[in-house]
Amino acid sequence: MRKTGERFIFWLVVVILIAGGVYGIIRAVNSGEDIPLPYELTEEDWIQGNPDAEIVLIEYSDFQCPACVHLYRFMEEIMDEFGSHIKFAFRHFPLTTIHDKAQLAAQATEAAGLQGKFWEMYEMLFDYQVTWSILTVSDAENQFIGYASDIGLDQKQFIEDLHSKEVEEAVDIDFQSAIDGGLNATPTFFLNGEKITPRDLEEFRTLIRTAIEQNNT
Repeated sequence: MRKTGERFIFWLVVVILIAGGVYGIIRAVNSGEDIPLPYELTEEDWIQGNPDAEIVLIEYSDFQCPACVHLYRFMEEIMDEFGSHIKFAFRHFPLTTIHDKAQLAAQATEAAGLQGKFWEMYEMLFDYQVTWSILTVSDAENQFIGYASDIGLDQKQFIEDLHSKEVEEAVDIDFQSAIDGGLNATPTFFLNGEKITPRDLEEFRTLIRTAIEQNNT
């Protein structure tokens, strides 16, 4: 009787585990319907360059990350040289465990984007990272509000949008796509679906140039 009871418990556990696994798969599929893969563009992406280009460069970045500022300078050069041949999409990957203002900074760009000035705020945050990154979160927020005014935003609307559900969800969707894709560092780039790690500007140029040449052959 004891063995029969143990056998019953064993198979009950197996059934529960299988059922749980199936439920987990279904839930993962359903919850991921609105989460883009790291290398797939969506209508929600912020894009620079040629919208009709076949060369697609996607970056996952963190506004408080020093390395991201370094690559931001590279991207200025890349877009100046190849902007008519590529489309560049920026996505948020705020590493909040090490950068306490990264989430807020990402939300600042999304709030600016609601007034049509995502890229202007993007530039302000990277250009002045050394200034706001050393402030408290509260003081950094005041700094971002000042930047909003500098780039011609409706300041009251910006303040309203900064912590809105819409803005927070926009950042979270990018963040979740990075996590789902197994990313763990910033900046991370994908060129036509392939993850790239350019070590310097010249290598970055070579990768872009090669992609363009291959597309034209």
